Amino acid sequence: MLDRIIKLSSLSGALIIFFGFLKLLIFYSHYNLDIVDFISFSEIITSFLDDINIIVFFIGIMALQSGPLINYLHKQSKLRIEDFYDSLLEVLYKVRFQIILFFLIVISSIMYSLSKNYISLNYFVIYLLLFCIIQIVTYFLLKKDDDGKYEISTFNFGVSIFIGLIFGVFLLAHHDIENIESQSRIVNIETSDSTFECNCNNSMVYLGKTDQFLFIYNLKTKSNVIIPSKDLKRIEFKTK
Repeated sequence: MLDRIIKLSSLSGALIIFFGFLKLLIFYSHYNLDIVDFISFSEIITSFLDDINIIVFFIGIMALQSGPLINYLHKQSKLRIEDFYDSLLEVLYKVRFQIILFFLIVISSIMYSLSKNYISLNYFVIYLLLFCIIQIVTYFLLKKDDDGKYEISTFNFGVSIFIGLIFGVFLLAHHDIENIESQSRIVNIETSDSTFECNCNNSMVYLGKTDQFLFIYNLKTKSNVIIPSKDLKRIEFKTK
């Protein structure tokens, strides 16, 4: 039991590091900045902690969303739990490609609406996209075993969750990008020799900071200003 806990903890830690690094890479690559040169190992871990809460919340909602429905269907069927799941998976297997097509249409509709700015990439939209993606991967990996039973193996279930998390990190990174470029708050930055006004409906946007550096991006010239923290005298955040 202890060995399993140790292995699970090691795997969880590795995944947090991986997803934290991936999100930072996606976010800063959008602004042509190689964040690897400016961030420490410990910052990669802590950068993803807030997003873990969001992902855990999404997983909880998915569980609450599907659990009562499956429980209701099970009671209505009056079958043993094993027989009920076998019957349910058999039905779903026969229509899996129709289900996959439905979720692909939903994703395409959402992506089109995002591209036309009909909707924004808020947490509700991210949840819908993640739910559709996980459903697509899960139904694609639904198989019939040698005994004629329909199942989603533990490995395939893990694969679907992992792919869902990859897309989740991608969507959360672009959610942050959208928030940055909405310029919802003014950031005044004063260094030892310069002053920067960011998010004032101008081309300068404040991206964020690490322990040793602060980052500003010029949307017009598509160039970065990187300020060492030791040169920072004052930073002020104001709502518009």
